[in-house]
Amino acid sequence: RDVYADERFNQDVDRATGYHTDTMLCMPVMHDGAVVAVAQLINKRPFGVTKRFFTTRDEELFATFATFIGIILNNLRTGMEIRKERQKSEAMVAVASQLAKANISDVASVASIVLSTAQELVCADRASLFLVDKEHDELYNVAGGTAIRFPCGAGIAGSVVTTGKQDRIDDAYADPRFNRAIDAKLGYKTHSMLTMPVISSENEVVAVAQLINRISPKGEVVEFDDSDAGVLEAFVSFAGMALHNARLLAFAVGAAEEAAEILSPGSPRTHWEGLVIHGL
Repeated sequence: RDVYADERFNQDVDRATGYHTDTMLCMPVMHDGAVVAVAQLINKRPFGVTKRFFTTRDEELFATFATFIGIILNNLRTGMEIRKERQKSEAMVAVASQLAKANISDVASVASIVLSTAQELVCADRASLFLVDKEHDELYNVAGGTAIRFPCGAGIAGSVVTTGKQDRIDDAYADPRFNRAIDAKLGYKTHSMLTMPVISSENEVVAVAQLINRISPKGEVVEFDDSDAGVLEAFVSFAGMALHNARLLAFAVGAAEEAAEILSPGSPRTHWEGLVIHGL
């Protein structure tokens, strides 16, 4: 009946808008038993010169409208989720089609196909894939421009290799794990980050995928959310399969070349004079 007499009322809003709030009816908008929005009716119009207040009848009347609002909001959200899932499905089909034509031994090319699509869907400014080099205990990039190498365990990517879990950073420079030297090397400013481990079929972290600086429709750098993480998680599964296939191919080619060298006449690697196979 008198909002200025209620300590919960924020008078700063009136000061900022130049409006004077007097009476208010504030009600939840429900759907399936959950509050999905809050509606406010402000300043019930007077009857002539007679001041009026919101009544129980007003509450009952608005509750009916609130039911419809709840259904409409739910339908809108469901429609948005369906559109996002359709876009993701279409993008995954497109990636699968491109990978079918790609040279699976070219890890950089495969990574570029996978990451560029995820980057576009999430609206990230940059994307990188770092492979784990077990021999040197380092991470090195195969997609994302300038060559970078750093020790496993260092920075956000190294932390993800160690834990095997995804990491979302809203302010990279506020995180002590972030290595600012990489930004200095690239002449770039990292704000938000989404980092995801790439797991092999042997349940081993073989790489780390990173999306950097999510860009809003207004062109502002914003935080990554659960939906973005779901998109990247779906696409790193492609990267995991691609890396697994590339390594299998590299091993098979290497083994074939080694066998050919060993079995070739006069090879210095042949240490026997004859070969006898005894069968049963």
